[in-house]
Amino acid sequence: MNFVIKPIQTEDIDRIYPGSEAKKIYGFTFAKDYKDYLRFVERREAWAVDHDRNAFLLMLPLTREDSSYRYLFGCGNGVAVLKKKSYCLFSFLYVSSSLLPRMEEIRALIREAFAVAGELIDGATDANDDSAVPDAQFVAIPDEGDQA
Repeated sequence: MNFVIKPIQTEDIDRIYPGSEAKKIYGFTFAKDYKDYLRFVERREAWAVDHDRNAFLLMLPLTREDSSYRYLFGCGNGVAVLKKKSYCLFSFLYVSSSLLPRMEEIRALIREAFAVAGELIDGATDANDDSAVPDAQFVAIPDEGDQA
C-alpha cells in the first residue's frame, strides 16, 4: 500500500504519540490529552498514512508560539518532528534514535508522503500544485544531545 489521506480517529492517538516518545513530542506541540489537541482530532484533521509500512505524516496543531508549520512523521516506533523553514525546506527538530541509522529511507518516505498529501495535508493537492512539496529538502539533523 502507499500513503493515503485519511481523517485522524481518536484511536490513532496512541500511534501518533508512541509511549516512549510522547514526552519528547510534547515539547513541540500539545500533549495528547490536552483539550486543544483533542479538538484537533475531533475535527477529523487529515494525515498521510501507509499502514503496510507503518508510517505516517501529519501537520501538528499550531500553538500561539508557532511561527511556522511543524510536522510529525512516524515510522515503526520512532518519530521525527520537522519544522518548515521556507518553501520546500524543512529542518528536523527531533529524530528518534531508532530512526537515525535509516535517515535516507526516512527522508524518502517523508517526500513520498508530501507528494501524496501536499503541504497542507488536505488531500486536494498534487505534484502540479504550487502548495505541494514532493521535492522537499532537509537541513542537517540535530545532534542527539541537541534534541529536546
